[in-house]
Amino acid sequence: MVMPASRMTLSSTSTAHPSELFQHGGNMSISHGLLSARFATSGSDKYGRFHWQQFFGQKSHLKIYNLYNPVAHSDNSNRDGAVWVQHRLALQSDNVHVKPTKHLFDTLMDMIEDDIKKERQVIVMGDFNIGIFDNVLNEKFSKVGLKNVYEGYVTNHDDARSWFRGKTIIDGAWCTPIVHSNICAVGLAPFYFVHQSDHRALIFDFDVRAVLDDHDVELLPLPYRRLRSTIPKRVTTYSKKWKKDGSYTMYQRKLISLRSTSHFTVCREKQ
Repeated sequence: MVMPASRMTLSSTSTAHPSELFQHGGNMSISHGLLSARFATSGSDKYGRFHWQQFFGQKSHLKIYNLYNPVAHSDNSNRDGAVWVQHRLALQSDNVHVKPTKHLFDTLMDMIEDDIKKERQVIVMGDFNIGIFDNVLNEKFSKVGLKNVYEGYVTNHDDARSWFRGKTIIDGAWCTPIVHSNICAVGLAPFYFVHQSDHRALIFDFDVRAVLDDHDVELLPLPYRRLRSTIPKRVTTYSKKWKKDGSYTMYQRKLISLRSTSHFTVCREKQ
């Protein structure tokens, strides 16, 4: 269920026809509540292998990545619909002949390095199909300054698992040190507790105020936070809000500016 005043981002490399019931692969992120009021932008990599949502604050911006790293297949594999094959076909369409997993992480790490240079806070989470306590993943993320969210909280690596048929935790998250130092709680939900899936939900909570700022952003449905449209119904709804808040003059200036640059006709407000 998508909650009111929420923001949803989707990305996929699926080559299946939309009419097919089973669709391999894909990522979805939903932000809601006070965090969605801080939504700044979203996007995905060229091939839809991962995406991100970015949130604003006075201290810094927070960028949250969501990805799916598919199970690797052999180079001659043509398994119908397999996500790894989707990734390979997408790369080959651009004449890129690099292992899909290597290319995925190389692209991701380049973007994270750019985020760090711009002093953004970063969280990367997803299904990695590799043990998250494996040195391979930890070394990759530590090179760009990220820390394993679950390291230190999950002490018995041998008994914990996040995939029903697996033997270890293959879903996880890494984050910048400031986010890591403000983690309040970490948990692993029982299988089928949150939803019917062969993966269990991994949960962690962090102090948004400490990472972004101490201010509460007014929670309004996304289309009405700022007037960006001359659609009559939206203009009327927005004008009622600003009349009530006593900031009508600022609203009128914005509307005049929009009308002067717009090719659309807007109705006159009722007096």
